[in-house]
Amino acid sequence: MAELGTWGWWLTVALLAVGGLAVALSLAVRPPRTLVAAADRLAIGLTLAFLPAPAGRFGYLALPVLLVVWARSVTAPGFSRIVAGSGGQYVRSGAEAKSANA
Repeated sequence: MAELGTWGWWLTVALLAVGGLAVALSLAVRPPRTLVAAADRLAIGLTLAFLPAPAGRFGYLALPVLLVVWARSVTAPGFSRIVAGSGGQYVRSGAEAKSANA
């Protein structure tokens, strides 16, 4: 796209705008309900934003991969997490809470 000159710049801006609108529309139509879903949606948006980058900048795609891996690692069984409606307090996951109340 860089070889297209001014048209390439406009094409890149248009692709970024379309990608941003697509992610915004997906958030409005179906908001993510979990940390993993939110991280996946953010990773998709960042991937769309980084795709028009020059080939030498392929390292930018490490951020979406990191988001996907991180979200799944912190929601693994046994990890405490903040639950909506808990007032920002860390609470036990479902299995931990059942064993603690037994």
